[in-house]
Amino acid sequence: SWKWGVAAALTLAWWVVMVSVRDMIRRFRSPAARGARPPASFFGMHLAHIGAAVFTMGATVVSHYDITADVLMHPRQPVQVGDYEVVFQQLEGKTQPNFQTLIGHFVILEEDKPVGRMKGEKRKYISSDSPMTEAAISRGFREDIYLSMGELRGANPAQDPWTVRIQIKPLMNWVWAGCILMALGGLMSSLDKRYRKKQVSHA
Repeated sequence: SWKWGVAAALTLAWWVVMVSVRDMIRRFRSPAARGARPPASFFGMHLAHIGAAVFTMGATVVSHYDITADVLMHPRQPVQVGDYEVVFQQLEGKTQPNFQTLIGHFVILEEDKPVGRMKGEKRKYISSDSPMTEAAISRGFREDIYLSMGELRGANPAQDPWTVRIQIKPLMNWVWAGCILMALGGLMSSLDKRYRKKQVSHA
């Protein structure tokens, strides 16, 4: 759905990206820059600005368009969540040296085509009576999908339904990419020789 606040934030973020790219192109094309290498702080500043814009786009879209669904699923049952169909294929039991686990195998379909496979786990460690949930994450450029198995509703794990939480977070990777770009921009700026303290030798 269209939201004016989201549209304004995305427009401002893209404007920052375009202005930063334009400034870097102008710097390289200017007569004064011919034969001279721009300082590291120049690239660091614009890289950090682009990172802040990418972070803003990701955080804005995630906060307004994420989907969370708590569903009750039987093995071999499909459930529609957003644009995806999530199918609970099977349940697998394994015994490890320090814990026992039940692994739920799920397949993600988009327009009847598989786009990902996920494994959610329910572990029970020998040293603890409390079960532990191991969430599954499917990462993508467009969005991330999180899946975690909840409680068994019955006595037979292979046939009775499970509560399953499915979360779809669009542009989540853009949030992390923005943080990385900002960190790289700050690091690049700190490498500028002009900001280093000069060593003064005393006779």
